[in-house]
Amino acid sequence: MKKSGVHRLGATVSLALLLCFCPVMGGAEEGGVEVKQVFQAGVARVDTSPTTLPVVMNGGFLPGYAEKVADPLHARALVLDDGTTRFAFCAVDICMMPDELIDEIKALVTEKTGLAPENICISATHCHSAPSLARCHFTPVADEYRATFPQRVAEALIQANANLRPVRVGYGTCRERRFVFCRRFMMDPVASWSIPEGFSGVPRDLAQMNPGRENPAAITRTGVPDQTVYVLAFQTLDGKPYAMLSNYSTHYATVPGGIISADYFGVFANKVGELLDAPEEFVAMMTNGTSGDTNCFDFLKSEEEQPITATLVGEEIAKDVLEVYKQMTFADWVPLEVESRRLQLAIKQVTPEQLAAAEEWLEKLKADGKEPTSVADVYANATVEVSKLPPERSILLQAIRVGDVGIGTIPCEVYSFTGHDLRAYSPFTPTFIISLANGYNGYIPTLDQFQVGGYTTWRAQSSILEWKAEPKIRGELRDMLEAVAAE
Repeated sequence: MKKSGVHRLGATVSLALLLCFCPVMGGAEEGGVEVKQVFQAGVARVDTSPTTLPVVMNGGFLPGYAEKVADPLHARALVLDDGTTRFAFCAVDICMMPDELIDEIKALVTEKTGLAPENICISATHCHSAPSLARCHFTPVADEYRATFPQRVAEALIQANANLRPVRVGYGTCRERRFVFCRRFMMDPVASWSIPEGFSGVPRDLAQMNPGRENPAAITRTGVPDQTVYVLAFQTLDGKPYAMLSNYSTHYATVPGGIISADYFGVFANKVGELLDAPEEFVAMMTNGTSGDTNCFDFLKSEEEQPITATLVGEEIAKDVLEVYKQMTFADWVPLEVESRRLQLAIKQVTPEQLAAAEEWLEKLKADGKEPTSVADVYANATVEVSKLPPERSILLQAIRVGDVGIGTIPCEVYSFTGHDLRAYSPFTPTFIISLANGYNGYIPTLDQFQVGGYTTWRAQSSILEWKAEPKIRGELRDMLEAVAAE
């Protein structure tokens, strides 16, 4: 869709790799008179913490249970409107949300606001300290929490849509190296961690995610993480902070077991508002980037050498972002463009022989009166569960242009390489990826990573898509980013 008066905005500043909008105002002509174009944003946040405890959590091979709420969970919503296009972001403090749950939330929002579902991005922060909303491995859904969750997330988006007001737009980037490390290693073949091939669906395992601190069998990292913090900021017309959409590519930090917490994502959202001395209405959100193979821990160092907490990570990133914000130039108007497409992908198949072996394994476990405890138990069960699924899955991809900023969304856990490639070919500087957006379809390793195995390649709900899913997704998003740049 072409617009009159579209300007591509941006200036390079040699400070913290900062890129800022030039203060140029868009305009359109009506009857020979230039009409000022207005960019609007609306924000809201809604508490999504569980009210009944204990509650089951996912994020591990076996279920965990939370006994208390250490800090609240939220759905944080941001609606943008450039006068022609309207788009909504919502970052939710949750580990993962299945596609059908996202569709349910979007239907509620569409009914109340008229926002098209394809113009809504609902993403999980991927904190591992929130109630379970997706069956994954042996973890069930927290049914009571699930019953009220869609309405609470929808309410954040509905409120944000109602709160639209004129704003000014700025952006910037910085690097934060201290909290992002590749967590996947090529291992000494003698020490590589493996399960029966029939349960994993991969021929060999020479790589391992999360090998443990100072593990002598961890030979070399398999990827290079994205160290960039991306920031889109919105001010009221009188210059007060109003909203912030940020993105960083580390998996999660750490919190003590048995508690509900928004992890570093929540810490950041609170701390950056405090540092900006922002009014109460201000809403910041941190979205999860290409963190599938990265986290906060440098496994080559001991805990004493590199102590990590959610508070430390969130507060330090907020300090970085404060310095970026101070250098921003804000524009009165920028173009907003959206491209949404569905991509049909196959899921990994289970052979009759693999299914029979998995069923036999689980039957023996039951006959022996044992509870599932091993990783092989988990993936035998996953083999049975995957065998029940349809052979294909449709996933939603989105490309969004906000001025000179490009954003891609993927409903998976994305490796660093995918983000690096998309940025290299993107017409936008900067470009960032929001992972775990609009659903959950597991890890999407690159083709070469399937050759060396490891649990993020093993067939399960946590790695459900075909081996060629990553290049197909990446190719489609490249094209979509080009499409929104051409509008």
